[in-house]
Amino acid sequence: MHAQSLNSAWLATPPGETRSQVLRHVLEHAAHLLPTQGPIGVFIHHNTLHAFEGEPFEKALIRAAAMFDAEIVDVVETISSEFPRSALVVILATLLILAVLLRSILLPIKAVLMNTLSILASFGALVWIFQEGNLSALLGFAPLGFVETTIPVILFCVLFGLSMDYEVFLLTRMREIYDRTGDNTAAVAGGLERSGRIITSAALIVVVVAGSFVFAEIVLIKALGVGVAIAVALDATIVRALLVPATMRLVGNWNWWEPRWMTRILAGRIASEAEAEAGTQ
Repeated sequence: MHAQSLNSAWLATPPGETRSQVLRHVLEHAAHLLPTQGPIGVFIHHNTLHAFEGEPFEKALIRAAAMFDAEIVDVVETISSEFPRSALVVILATLLILAVLLRSILLPIKAVLMNTLSILASFGALVWIFQEGNLSALLGFAPLGFVETTIPVILFCVLFGLSMDYEVFLLTRMREIYDRTGDNTAAVAGGLERSGRIITSAALIVVVVAGSFVFAEIVLIKALGVGVAIAVALDATIVRALLVPATMRLVGNWNWWEPRWMTRILAGRIASEAEAEAGTQ
C-alpha cells in the first residue's frame, strides 16, 4: 500500500479503536525502520494512540516512532545498568555455595569459568545467526541486523543455572571418590563415568525441548530456543566431557585444596563423605 493510500485510510477511519488499529498495523509492518522489533507490541499496548487522531498518517507515524525510540533507549539503559550487578550477585552466590559444598577454592572458580565459556559460545552463535542472518532461510526468519536486548539477559540466567546443575552432578561424584581414595586421577575418571550418562540424558532432553522453539513465529522465542539448545549441547559435550576433566587432571590435587580457615568454619557443620563414614564406624 502506498503512502498516499495509507494517508487516505488514516484520515478516513473514524476516531477510536479503528484508527488506532490502522496505526498499529502500519507500525508492525514498518518495524524494520525502528531500532527494534521485540517490544513493539508492549509499546503500542502501554501508550495511548488516540493522541494521534486528526493528524496525517506520516506525521502520526513519525511521532509514534519518536516515542518508541525514547522508550527503547530507556529500556536498554536500564537493563545495561542493572544486569552487571545482578550477574555479580549470581556469580558470588554460586561461588559461595559451591565452595561450601565441595570444600574447595579452585573448583568453584573453575566451574564459573567453564559456565562462562558455554554462555559466550551461545551468544556468539546468536550473533552469527540472528544478527548476521546466517541460516535464516533454514530457520525461517528475516534477519534483524541486531540481537534483542533482553535475549542475553534471559539466556545468562537460564544457562548459568542449567550449566551449574550439570557441574554439580559431576563435581560431587568426583568429590565422593576423592574423599574415599585421595587419588585425583581416580576421582576424575570415576566421577565422569558415574555422572556422564545422567548429564548427557538431561542435556538431550533440554536440547530437544529448546530446539522445538525454532518453529515459533516470534523471532525472540526462536532465538531463545536456539541459544539454549546450542549452549546446553556444547556444555554437555565439549565442556563437561572434555574441558572439565582435562583441566582437573592437569591441576591435580590442587583441585581439592581447602584453606585452614575454611576447614575451621566448616568443621562439624558440613562433613565430607570420608568424615561421615568415619563417624558412623
